[in-house]
Amino acid sequence: MFDEERVEHGLLRSEEEVWPVPDWDNKVTVSNPRLSGSGYEYTIRLECNVRPVPPRSDRGEPLGLMRFDLWADEGSTAASQGGLSMRLPDRDTLSDANLKRINGWLHHCESQHVKCRSENRSALPTRVISVDSMQGARKPHLLVTDGKPARYVALSYCWGPQMGEPGKYPLLRTSNFQDLLQEIPMSLMPQTIQDAVEVVKKLGLEYIWIDALCIIQDSRRDWETESARMKDIYEGAYLTIVATSAGSSTDGFLQRSLAPSVTVSYREREDPGVDSCFFITRAVAGRAPWDLVDLTTWNKRGWTYQERLLSRRLLHFCSSAVFWECRYLDSSEFNVKNRQSYNRPSWISTTIRNESMGAVEPMDSKSHYESCERSNNQFTRYSARIFTYKSDTLAALSGLASVFQRVHSMEDEYIAGLWRQDFSHGLLWMVHDSSESYRGSEYWAPSWSWASVAGLIEWPSRTIERHQRNDFTIELLDVNLDVATENAMGSLHGGSIRVRGRLRAVDQVSKPTEWGSLLRYRYDLWCDGVLVGNGGFDVDGDERVEDVWLLQVKLQQPGDVFFPYHPTMLLLHRISRASMKVMRLGCAVLEDDMLGFFDGCEPQDFDFF
Repeated sequence: MFDEERVEHGLLRSEEEVWPVPDWDNKVTVSNPRLSGSGYEYTIRLECNVRPVPPRSDRGEPLGLMRFDLWADEGSTAASQGGLSMRLPDRDTLSDANLKRINGWLHHCESQHVKCRSENRSALPTRVISVDSMQGARKPHLLVTDGKPARYVALSYCWGPQMGEPGKYPLLRTSNFQDLLQEIPMSLMPQTIQDAVEVVKKLGLEYIWIDALCIIQDSRRDWETESARMKDIYEGAYLTIVATSAGSSTDGFLQRSLAPSVTVSYREREDPGVDSCFFITRAVAGRAPWDLVDLTTWNKRGWTYQERLLSRRLLHFCSSAVFWECRYLDSSEFNVKNRQSYNRPSWISTTIRNESMGAVEPMDSKSHYESCERSNNQFTRYSARIFTYKSDTLAALSGLASVFQRVHSMEDEYIAGLWRQDFSHGLLWMVHDSSESYRGSEYWAPSWSWASVAGLIEWPSRTIERHQRNDFTIELLDVNLDVATENAMGSLHGGSIRVRGRLRAVDQVSKPTEWGSLLRYRYDLWCDGVLVGNGGFDVDGDERVEDVWLLQVKLQQPGDVFFPYHPTMLLLHRISRASMKVMRLGCAVLEDDMLGFFDGCEPQDFDFF
């Protein structure tokens, strides 16, 4: 209990506040907040009543432990004397203060960030929405641009299930094309699109690209043409507006959900006439400010991966604050200390920067294999993304793949998610958890490509010296891809490769009684009654497939079996007895006493689908 008459270090007692706590059935009552201390070190003392008090919260924390964040108005006496930089977000997303902050980010980025700068204005996409924010003479309407150079904004957002319902919204179709050239009925549009147009107007910009209104939705040909240009659209945008808090197009992103706060009065001891205040909010355990971006539905979707990496500037509208992201730094409305761009690998932004300035040389002299390692790391992150149509996997990565190609060299060939000059290593991708992965009924990609499986995938790392060996035993002879669109790096109707390598049949696949350290390879592989190795299948259930073969991809040395994340063989299923045509089932390693399993086995040519 505190002495109610006592004023400690200039801080007066505040009014009692009540915080609703979503995790609990009851409420937390916070009374008599006081703040005391010396210099920049302070202690917040609160009286809290929590009833009932279960032993643990849903997050496993002791309920007696409560975390609080301390805030102050930017430039206030409380902020300067208390050494506080964090400020509470405004209740209005597009307040004058926020618009000033956003325009400040834009101006600083344009004038100071070489990585984000373009020497010339990008050509407009085929179609954009003209909002006429400067003239105000016309309502928003569709504009066919003829590729003239001008600044434009791109929107990155989640469609959601209702967006594509026939007749639900007046999206761009062949039937209403001419009507939308005159006027777009914004009041009939999903809230996210309405909010995006409002932001463009407030920023004094004129054009915005939104896929639902700039790609003809009932024209497959137009979608194929325009989707192939996604890289150029997001790379060329002056700014990308991100509906980060919106799980679907109907949610909108300008509404806010702010945490309740308690006001703690502050009075300057040496000058009692100066009044100021601190604010206290209940902190969410284990959460950092950027989690408002990184842990959202938007950041889990497939198409948004390359949209985030390729955009030169992003303005994230989150549930309680606006965040800024460019190729040089990250910032936020919370006024936390700026940081170097975290989510965009520097070698990607540097390559884009060099190209915009007329240079197409790779970023540096790093080895080709190090570049492949970097791209594989990005593919691993991407593989966990969620798609409405999994057949979009390669299309939604094609823009980023073209950047990788420039980093490697213009001579390297991109083959359905793998690189020709690193093809043998690329084939050794592994599924992280076969119980959560699956293949669809429709065609996604050739079975030898990681894009053929839904689920998190990864590659053997080259960081361990023994696995930097390039003693591969297969040869890629020919590639035959049936590309679905004009985008050579995009979706496929089909594909196969011609490979030369050593193959041996497996007589039996069984589950061992003890897995030991080989948890990834849960099945014993038998040949002529002898245990020859252990395998892991990409999808649960594939272990029941008959006519299984082993393909030696890499020489295995004594002791390699103890590195279970470094396979040396592929598990294959022969789909044609008339000729050697195979599909991938998984990967495998040999037992240490069976390293000569392929000795005397002559390489043969086969088709890999």
